[in-house]
Amino acid sequence: MTGTLFGRPYEDVEQELLYCRQFILGPSFVEVMPQWRYIDIDTGLKLSIHPEVDIEQACEGDRKLVVIGTVLDSTAPEKSNRDILRDLIGDAQELESLVRESGRLAGRWILLGFFGDRKYLLTDAMGLRQVFYSDIDLTGALWVVSQPGLAERWLQFQIDEQAQSFMDSYAFRIRDEYSWPAGGTALRGLSHLLPNHCLELHTGRSRRCWPVSPIGRRTTKDAEVFLVERLSNIVQAAARRYPLAVGITAGIDSRVVAAMTKPICHELEFITVRQRKMQDDHADITVPARLARKHGLRHVVVKPQISMSATFARLFKDNVFMATDMYGPDAEAIIGRLHRERAVMTGSAAEIGQCFYRNRLAGDRYNGPVDASDLAAIQRVEGQPFALKHYQAWLDSAAQRQDVKLLDLFYWENSHGNWLAMTQLQFDIAWREIFTPYNCRDVLEAFLTVDEADRIPPRYVLYRDMIARVWPELLDEPFNPHQSGPPGLGARIRNTVKRMFK
Repeated sequence: MTGTLFGRPYEDVEQELLYCRQFILGPSFVEVMPQWRYIDIDTGLKLSIHPEVDIEQACEGDRKLVVIGTVLDSTAPEKSNRDILRDLIGDAQELESLVRESGRLAGRWILLGFFGDRKYLLTDAMGLRQVFYSDIDLTGALWVVSQPGLAERWLQFQIDEQAQSFMDSYAFRIRDEYSWPAGGTALRGLSHLLPNHCLELHTGRSRRCWPVSPIGRRTTKDAEVFLVERLSNIVQAAARRYPLAVGITAGIDSRVVAAMTKPICHELEFITVRQRKMQDDHADITVPARLARKHGLRHVVVKPQISMSATFARLFKDNVFMATDMYGPDAEAIIGRLHRERAVMTGSAAEIGQCFYRNRLAGDRYNGPVDASDLAAIQRVEGQPFALKHYQAWLDSAAQRQDVKLLDLFYWENSHGNWLAMTQLQFDIAWREIFTPYNCRDVLEAFLTVDEADRIPPRYVLYRDMIARVWPELLDEPFNPHQSGPPGLGARIRNTVKRMFK
């Protein structure tokens, strides 16, 4: 394609940004783009990877660890990828200890662990550095990719017939953001590695690796102290690695993140993206603006156009399989305003601690038995064979979930492990890196150990207490005032129906 994009020749921008921070791992190198790096990881494991991705290796005896991406230590913000990997290689003697020791790690990363002839692949807590892997019974060898588009274009994977029927359904097409069930993908022989699962590189099979023991319970005060320390450390660790922007809206989740920045807040830039259906006086814009003025913070409002330019649309759609038009204008506007000079820290995933699916089933079923049909109903894909198959497989893997509630785990692994992970992948084109401080297993586990009454809306006791401990003045502005007031007719009807089934 000829022409210009962001004031540069299109070909130059495409060379830099197409498949940004993506990779292919398999038995041979795949020459995707001229500037990619090609690294021998191990016998039969060759990595083809975009040059922006950090890679670090550490060896000790017959053990080797490789980290792909950016890894942050929630207990030691000063440590680099190399420092963290050296600590891990000393502490991790096998898979179980590697899973345990990696619980403190945040960022977006993939960790390869080699223990003699046993070889494993783990992702960050929410799988935000995504992994898709092939069925070796169909492909003859194990291939691992960062998104299905690479498998389709460069490895000749084909659309699965049952997945095609699912994509043709109204339940799938009605969404602005496509939602995939559990480990399912559109391509035959390609599966998605969900959070809290590991991929056995020596067998090509995946299995659950967390939780392996009860997570127990904490008092709200103990969790508050723990979470403030860990979240603050993660924010500071990210700011040491990159010039950092912090996403902020009128919501409580991003306000918690903003509070954690207090020691370094004047070194950062706070950013709000006006969504396409937002008025300029929407609370998600005006509330952050008032906070910024009160506390002397640099605040940028990015205002996307209603649609992408034709040249950017080509790049955006080529970059990620089934990229959605919903995010393209935002990504283009962010690049145009911030020029990919910063990483971003968002408030995504705090909802994992908020019992998000509590009201998605009729009656008091949050703590009761749930089957694949219930999960499909929660995700509004009722009666879809493709979805039911993959939800049943997920239920089978979650049978030994210890004392983690099933629907909390489902929201963590299926919503954020799928929706958020794919969303961030689409925005990799716009930022140097994307973080959320909640993407740390120790952090998410701590939320889930607190009494539910103190972490659910509308009171959000734990979240408010964390803000009050670090930066209480941030509580002076309301949370989501545009959502307050008496419920509308639709909400009143829904609430009445819920009460009838209780």
